[in-house]
Amino acid sequence: MAKALQFLFFFAVLIVVWCVVLLFALPEEQLEGLLRENLLPSLAALLVLPPFFVVTALKTSFWAWGWRKKRAEKRAEAKKIAEQQAAQEAARLERQRKHALRRAHVECRATWAALLEIPDWCEGNSAPYVLESLDARKIQGVGREAALTSSLQLVFEMVLFKCEALPFLTVMLVTDNPIQNQKLWAEKAWQQAVEAIELENIPAHPDFEILTGSGSISDRVIALFEQNPDLPAVLLVGMDSPLAEADDLEEPNQPKHRKPGHAAVALLLSRSGLAIPEGAQPPKPKRVIDDWTPFWEREEAHVPDWPGWGRIPPMMRPGFLEKFPPLVALTRPRQAAMSERPSISTRNLQQALDEAFIDAALRDPPIDENENSQKKADADQDEQIAPEIGWMVHDGDANRFPLVAGALCGCRSDLNPIAQASDVLQEQGDVGAAHNALMQALALIRAAQLKLPVLVVETLDKDKTTIAFVRPC
Repeated sequence: MAKALQFLFFFAVLIVVWCVVLLFALPEEQLEGLLRENLLPSLAALLVLPPFFVVTALKTSFWAWGWRKKRAEKRAEAKKIAEQQAAQEAARLERQRKHALRRAHVECRATWAALLEIPDWCEGNSAPYVLESLDARKIQGVGREAALTSSLQLVFEMVLFKCEALPFLTVMLVTDNPIQNQKLWAEKAWQQAVEAIELENIPAHPDFEILTGSGSISDRVIALFEQNPDLPAVLLVGMDSPLAEADDLEEPNQPKHRKPGHAAVALLLSRSGLAIPEGAQPPKPKRVIDDWTPFWEREEAHVPDWPGWGRIPPMMRPGFLEKFPPLVALTRPRQAAMSERPSISTRNLQQALDEAFIDAALRDPPIDENENSQKKADADQDEQIAPEIGWMVHDGDANRFPLVAGALCGCRSDLNPIAQASDVLQEQGDVGAAHNALMQALALIRAAQLKLPVLVVETLDKDKTTIAFVRPC
């Protein structure tokens, strides 16, 4: 109603202005002629139509300008909403990428080891893992080369006898001092194992490499597979024998964990999701062709070369997956800085433990800040209870063990760090460079037995402690 009155008022004012213009613009004779001849319709048209057209034109212009303004505002608002949605989607994808990067892991499919003592909880040997007990009296004092070559030959015989595809894998050696001698010892033991079990149709030159990097094995192997996407699997070998260089095995007043040990460990590790492409047909054996074969029978069956399988022959790939299904996953480790104050060290260990839960996919990552506050509260309440842990493998550091126990208690974990744990140094002694590989192997076996995650706590140096999980696949 107000707009109508405003329009009429503006129209009336415009008519008055137009009448004044006509009064001064038209000659008096023409005005007198219009009035004398009584041409009222013409006079009314002359007075009303021009203001009407002007008002209509102005109204139409204002309406068009307002319509374009509203359309521009709607476009700007839609563009702003689209940009916000695109930013949210990009942030969501970035979070997913970071979470996927955090949760990167490698799959462990089997392990073999030659040890001085087999743990009490390891009852018997199943197909995925085989442990052989050695006589310490036959190793003590014989020298590292003789001791490690003999043990590695035993381990390699167990490995090569298991599957025909394993000789085609890369053998990665774990050593603190990458000297050429250990690589030569491993190659010698490999050749002796091949001759002992009379293998044929294997590579003439096995692929032996040194695992680069420092720190936890799981972190180094994850980086290895990330840098080599065509690498299907590796045979990780850790070996050392301080016992072979020891003069006296039974020194008086010597703690058991200070005694020299001996270990040769092999872990079969593969990249996550290793599989044959969906829909791929199994390769057919090639025909035997000689000089007397007719030309129409000389066409050979095509053998597909599926990417990501390295030099493992296509004929052996299905058997490899069948014999070695993934058992457990080795996840990224977390490092906790140690302080002179126990309270700070315990808090750092607890924080590293919380992060390791997320890295091992045992707990969901934290909810984003713009999520519902009620969901946040529920998530915070759920995070107070730690996921179930079946076992712990550690290196028995007397100063840090109470701190680790305190961190587990702070996370409200039900794990008993004394009764449900393996102290590698206490059980196996000092195994030198094989220490990390042995811890991973024991954690693998225990996780496969219990079907529960196993916590691995390793002391890197006086300032750092590594925490990681081995979880069932």
